Amino acid sequence: GYRNEMLCKLGYICLEKGMSNAEALSLLFNASERWGKWKGRKDQKERLMGVISYCRNKYPEAGKGAVKVIEPSKFRLSSYEEFMSHNLEVEWLMPALLHKGGIFSLSGPSGVGKTQLSLRAAAAMCTGEGFLKWQVVKPLRILFISMEMGPASLQFFLNQMQLSRTELLYKNFLIHPVGSTIHINSKVTQSELIRLVEEYQPDGIMYDSFGAAISDKLEDETNIFGIMKFVKNMSEEHGTFSWFIHHPRKAQTGNRRPDKLDDLFGSMYYGAALDCAVGVIQ
Repeated sequence: GYRNEMLCKLGYICLEKGMSNAEALSLLFNASERWGKWKGRKDQKERLMGVISYCRNKYPEAGKGAVKVIEPSKFRLSSYEEFMSHNLEVEWLMPALLHKGGIFSLSGPSGVGKTQLSLRAAAAMCTGEGFLKWQVVKPLRILFISMEMGPASLQFFLNQMQLSRTELLYKNFLIHPVGSTIHINSKVTQSELIRLVEEYQPDGIMYDSFGAAISDKLEDETNIFGIMKFVKNMSEEHGTFSWFIHHPRKAQTGNRRPDKLDDLFGSMYYGAALDCAVGVIQ
């Protein structure tokens, strides 16, 4: 004889817990079935919704003091002790200089030999030989995108360098002598770069040069931020490092020899995105 009162009490408890109408109806329907109140009637759900409406009207404050369920954050936090206990290691390709998925910049004034130095670094990485004072952990596959020089000029340049022509060099050194800008800030080029990485799986891409890869808007903060975000995402997803040949700003009063990270030409976001920056001076 107390089924009506108990359904109302259950309805109030549901609302007090902060449940929605649908959630409260689910529980009331279960109780109605078990207790035989309105069981089998065509208007069973309508009557139960009437109970919920009655409870809401009679106790409008119900649910306001209920404990709110907080969804787990997508951010993964660790205590200092927990974080330092993880066995995390940088996967070096050239220890203390270049790591897997890193972003590297070689800068210096025109004619100082940035392209030649980068090509010799690429050849050393392709064959697994040492480069200057740095060792290469294993033979790597390198894609060199030449925008400063076209096919004929680049071939002449490489002939003058007289690189040791070994089987590993022939296998691992990939060259794209486009001779003009590739507009790395365009979605079309970005899609093509991803396709090349997926098809040829290079360990690294060398761009000669960063300015030529963009062709304009080097000081556009939004433009450079978007480009470096794309480069970083591609590096993290595919483990491919990016090596940019770039230019510093011209010497100015009080800074006759630009030698700081802020002296890299263009947006501050370029320097901020780098893992390693090396400057070559005359």
